[in-house]
Amino acid sequence: MTLRLRATRLATTVALVALATVGLTVSAGAAPPPVVPPSLGSALGYAVNQPVCNQPARIGFVRCFAFKRVDVAKGTKHAYSYVKSDALVHGPAGGYTPALVASAYGFDPRVNRSSQTVAIVDWYDDPLALVDLRAFDAHYRFPLDTAATFRKVNQRGLSAPLPSSDQDASTEIALDTQVVRGVCRTCKILLVEADSPSENDIAAAENTAVRLGATVVSNSFGGPEHGLSSSLIAAYNHPGVAITASTGDDGWRGWDWSNNTGDHSDNAVSYPASSPYVVSVGGTSLTLNANGTRANETVWNGNGPSDSAGLPNHRRLGAGGGGCSRYFGAPLWQLHHAGYAAAGCAGKRLSADVSALADPRYGFDIVDRFGAGGWITVGGTSVAAPLVAGMYALVGGAHGAAYPSAAVYTNSDTKLWSRYDVRTGGNGFCGGATTSDCSQSVASQSGLLGLPGTVNNPNALPGGLKDCSFPSSGTVSSPPALDQECNAVVGYDGPSGVGAPSSSSLFLNAEPALGFTHPAALHVRQVGTFTSKATEYAPNTHILYYVWRWGDGARTVATSTSARHAYARTGRFLVTLSVVDSRYQVVYHRTWQPVVT
Repeated sequence: MTLRLRATRLATTVALVALATVGLTVSAGAAPPPVVPPSLGSALGYAVNQPVCNQPARIGFVRCFAFKRVDVAKGTKHAYSYVKSDALVHGPAGGYTPALVASAYGFDPRVNRSSQTVAIVDWYDDPLALVDLRAFDAHYRFPLDTAATFRKVNQRGLSAPLPSSDQDASTEIALDTQVVRGVCRTCKILLVEADSPSENDIAAAENTAVRLGATVVSNSFGGPEHGLSSSLIAAYNHPGVAITASTGDDGWRGWDWSNNTGDHSDNAVSYPASSPYVVSVGGTSLTLNANGTRANETVWNGNGPSDSAGLPNHRRLGAGGGGCSRYFGAPLWQLHHAGYAAAGCAGKRLSADVSALADPRYGFDIVDRFGAGGWITVGGTSVAAPLVAGMYALVGGAHGAAYPSAAVYTNSDTKLWSRYDVRTGGNGFCGGATTSDCSQSVASQSGLLGLPGTVNNPNALPGGLKDCSFPSSGTVSSPPALDQECNAVVGYDGPSGVGAPSSSSLFLNAEPALGFTHPAALHVRQVGTFTSKATEYAPNTHILYYVWRWGDGARTVATSTSARHAYARTGRFLVTLSVVDSRYQVVYHRTWQPVVT
């Protein structure tokens, strides 16, 4: 993975400044009004978003995906408004609490999951990680964490020496640990602190987390999907472990960076969220009713329709990441899922799989004394990834499933009540606006950019790709249809995946149980009969085909339960059975190592 070095582009800066001078035609220069559920009061607060982590200064480093909500006075430059409801019991900084999140997403945080270890991979050291976690516990009257429930190690798995401390990193660490604890009261938490945010150090920490027994791993970081080495890919491929990864805080293919004066879009999705081996978690904006239940949930995009807030203010205001991978093919369960083909990924992996709370406007409260001096409200997909990780732990982890991301696709079809369909908004430049309105907004300002003719395509603006619905360059003869690679639709889409959880049942393992019978003994050139047995738990599901690997270089693909094989030489061989079912879940089962005589 290569993170580009950010350099000033004078021509782009001049153009963006000129464009921002007059604003866009859609609510120019102002943040979009907050969604006010009918059951909530109308009092407003005012805030600005502040990125938690500085941009990496070197190629080959990752960044964290978190924003702090900083409350300010009305009229403060760049401030947005948000609803403050007296009907809800908020956290100490005015954000959502563990109880509100549990109510919105329909899970019981008290279920006994002491057998589960959720690992959190971050970098540098937060010297007050346990102190802050215990303060979080005390405030919400949870059992206080101890050495038996919380463990901190370096990327080699040792308790000492720990890496150097860092204030920005401490906020991310506090966020990750406290979100997991807020979701799962009884899980063990393993914090693995890498020496630095370099991709190699992070990969080492990821492998250490699994080696030390993590059943779930949460990753709230990433970088543009470039230059992926085999070791970096392998670090996030641990069959049987539920690994979550944030899609990012800068919109579809990282376009929101172009709102920074003199900056440029990533033009790439974020890794490791783009890996087919992880659960890719996008971001939403969640509003609640007076009783704490979900009022509405949309794609998180702080920039507003047609980038009405971010571009005029020269600021990246945050949006859930995602889009089509350029490197990885889609796993079978995604490739064949209803709605995938319409996203136009042409067989490539699409982020996200599922989505959850990320908008700092209605963020989650944590305590971070080392980095922030106390309680703060945080957002970003750094919240969404550990939230989903905690929910995987609540259902007991992967339950042997090789790739637990398949569960959300099967359960979203068979347990409709387990997910909320995020149907509105988008994580591209248009941000949920129609392409007609978006195109008109761009066209009305294109003359200021010094471009020939009338430009009505946001991707033709300086700064790189910005919206999936439009061609990569030039003008458009007529507004194109909304593309669900970066726009929410009814059903499956890129920004939200299958949607947001309404129950932890969305993450239950849905793979068939698999086994097989075999001969008591095998001899050279003796034909043996092997019979598989599969029990499907998902309704209306059946096995499509069986793949037998005999361990001698041969394999048999069958549509029936039985297969026959004869070995040509003596020795010990590993017999492996794999199956693919009608929901394209892939199951591996290894049970026998016969000695052929």
